[in-house]
Amino acid sequence: MANRDSFKPAPTIKRKKYKKMDAEAQRAHTMDRLRTCANLPMQETPMSLAITDEIDALLIMNSLVESEETVPGVMTTGGGFQGKTETICRILAKFEEYRLRQFSGSNPRYIAGTRDEHIPVVYVQTPAKPTPKRLCERILRFFGADYGDMNEGELTNLVHDSLRDHDVCVLAIDDITRLKLYRKDDEHALNLLREFMDMGITLMLTGVDIPGSGLRGPVGGTNPSASAARFGDDLPEQLGRRCPLYHLMPFRRNSPEEIEAWTTHLKVIEDYLPLWEKRPGMLTEGTMPEYLFRRTNGVVGLLKILIRTASFKAITSGGENITQSLLDTCTIDPSKDNSRVAAAGEVPDVPRAPLMAPAQHQAGKRPHNGTLDDQGIPDRQHA
Repeated sequence: MANRDSFKPAPTIKRKKYKKMDAEAQRAHTMDRLRTCANLPMQETPMSLAITDEIDALLIMNSLVESEETVPGVMTTGGGFQGKTETICRILAKFEEYRLRQFSGSNPRYIAGTRDEHIPVVYVQTPAKPTPKRLCERILRFFGADYGDMNEGELTNLVHDSLRDHDVCVLAIDDITRLKLYRKDDEHALNLLREFMDMGITLMLTGVDIPGSGLRGPVGGTNPSASAARFGDDLPEQLGRRCPLYHLMPFRRNSPEEIEAWTTHLKVIEDYLPLWEKRPGMLTEGTMPEYLFRRTNGVVGLLKILIRTASFKAITSGGENITQSLLDTCTIDPSKDNSRVAAAGEVPDVPRAPLMAPAQHQAGKRPHNGTLDDQGIPDRQHA
């Protein structure tokens, strides 16, 4: 939370001033501009705003419950790279600030003999192959706890103690659809989450295609799932009843309002990019909005990958502008993100880029492969 919104983009300077700098200052400024392009601004979207207020209200209401009773949780679903994690983390950061400000960082339920530091929110990512032991270890690492070679029962007890001692209000588990209920370990991990929920903690579960995962009950809703029958109860259906489901959708262009929302999103990015030759409407006029939508299906994460790649090429080639022909040379490959598990649906299908010869991407500019020279600066910056 402390580093939220702390990134500072490169200062805006004219190219004429840049050329008067010495080589070291030029190199530093170029890297600042590339870093700026790599860190595009986080934006609220109509889709994220549609769920934010409701989740905010639920978190605050749950935090006001004094007894350790089961409170409603939250499930948020959507496709891969649709900004689910960013949206949820923004909501959690706001709630954490509210709680810490309210109690000055101290545990309002302090018990003698325990630590009095209040930690309102715990956020962890589901392990690629979840087990109760691995899930407990993830949670304990968040606390910085020393768990050594504890067995599963000892780990579970330590997690319960840590959650209670720090008066944790929200336990956020990302990529929850890595749980596959046909695996026994995964079933037990899900049951462990229910135990945490019974402590009065708000469970926030986020994942790709939660409705199709079986985590809310049998897919189709007609026959009991084999996992539920083997587990001896209706755990997934019970969890579904406890946790309202929120869908985070991609951008659409089916109405004037949706088209305007997409264009507004692009305008913020356009204004932010530190390109010397960018023109008004570079990303927002003519056929560019439709082109960018076609390349990304309106998925904000894929748009970021495309714009980052194009910006890097624009700076390192000396073109300093983004055009459709430049974008034609840029590929979107989310599979390179090693933190994603493709089998859990976290890597989306990507529209194929048009076939275009790289030499066409900047009229009058020599094609450039986007590498840095041996001094660590783009080799066209002194052209």
